[in-house]
Amino acid sequence: CVARFLRACANGSWKPVSVLTAPQHLALREPLAARAGCPLIQAPLDWIASHSGYRFHHGALALGQHTEGPGLAALLAGLPRPRATLVIADGVVHVDNMGALFRNAACLGASAIALGPGCADPLGRKSIRISMGRVFGVPFTHVPSAAEAVAQARAAGLECVALEQASGSTPLHAWRPGPRVAVVIGAEGRGVSPELLAPCDRCVEIDASHDPLAGEGDGPPSLNVSTALARVLHELRRGH
Repeated sequence: CVARFLRACANGSWKPVSVLTAPQHLALREPLAARAGCPLIQAPLDWIASHSGYRFHHGALALGQHTEGPGLAALLAGLPRPRATLVIADGVVHVDNMGALFRNAACLGASAIALGPGCADPLGRKSIRISMGRVFGVPFTHVPSAAEAVAQARAAGLECVALEQASGSTPLHAWRPGPRVAVVIGAEGRGVSPELLAPCDRCVEIDASHDPLAGEGDGPPSLNVSTALARVLHELRRGH
């Protein structure tokens, strides 16, 4: 994660303050820190763990500032052509899922992420760690309204597709996506809200098996939101 952060600083996306590293890892960090213009501070490994309260740091901790990110209009204008995939997330509250979203996006070719109200902070320590530092490489922006983000994405020529188990949904295997797609995902538990489903071009669902333990009021079996997104992004990557 620290190495990815320093590479992002060298590209101008982030502003480094300093890196705290154990002496035995200095040779690994020094060239990257020099390119990023980042000061290096040395301390013993056990001292770093005891003072940071964080043992899983692989010998280095970084402090930096996120430069003002692009707004949604700039993010949409910067999407690659002819093919692009935007992820619009609404109310994804768990830091584990947030980190996994960025890791999936980086691995499976999503171009950018728009984060609606209620989303966990992708720059929280655990989200960064779970993303394997991919939060530093995937462009993202915060939006005050996920529905407005859908409207702007449609106006920019993206097919907006909600990932949700709902009446009238298209099975994922039967979906034929266009080259520019916005995938809309909702909160853990409630999924994509009806208010957010309405402006989308279509709804796509992943076929689920029968649940033998289902009780009254239970919904159909479903995948974790980050797992479901990975499945859809993989399908888009194959199709493109």
